[in-house]
Amino acid sequence: MEQSVDNLSVIQANDFITSALSLNRRGWLSATQRFRLFPRIIFYIFMIALLLIPIALIILFSAVYIINPDGSFNPPELPAIPAITEIQENPELLVAPCLAFAVIVVFVLFSIMALRRIVQLFQYTLLLIIGRVSQQQGLLIRKTDFSESEDSGVNYLHRYYVMDGRHFRVSEAAYDALGDGGEFRVYYFPAYILPFRGMRHYILLNLEAV
Repeated sequence: MEQSVDNLSVIQANDFITSALSLNRRGWLSATQRFRLFPRIIFYIFMIALLLIPIALIILFSAVYIINPDGSFNPPELPAIPAITEIQENPELLVAPCLAFAVIVVFVLFSIMALRRIVQLFQYTLLLIIGRVSQQQGLLIRKTDFSESEDSGVNYLHRYYVMDGRHFRVSEAAYDALGDGGEFRVYYFPAYILPFRGMRHYILLNLEAV
């Protein structure tokens, strides 16, 4: 009886949709769960747009640089790296090569990040359309993790449920409700979430004590 009370408190703290449990057992999302998961698609689109802005600016300025006013093509030439003796006499000669290298690094990094988000968006949207739910049974425990903001130096505390190495991010109330953990069967959305802060995790949809 004690386990059932704990199970109920965990369900309430996570605001699970208990009416969807029968569908989740069969491996499907309910309509309400789909509705709750949809806003993350908007978030992914927004983040991809932010990442594409510097990429678009670099392409735009590069096009302005290599295309002449009359429409003819001017092949770009990378700045030559000056000799050591020239650098010692004129350190400003390093500015152009370093600037070109920095632009290339920024372009590559933002392109990789944007590509990862696009892949995530495609995977998440496809699984949401299909409406599948994954499940796993075992010992469910809780765990915390810290990440530090490079701009402000502020530490962010992230709370998770963990089962066999798979993480589910939860609220403070849900973290406290689990206590020392126990044997559960969890139902989760199979697309993983890769946030800017914290570790890769999954969205927990439902659970039941076993």
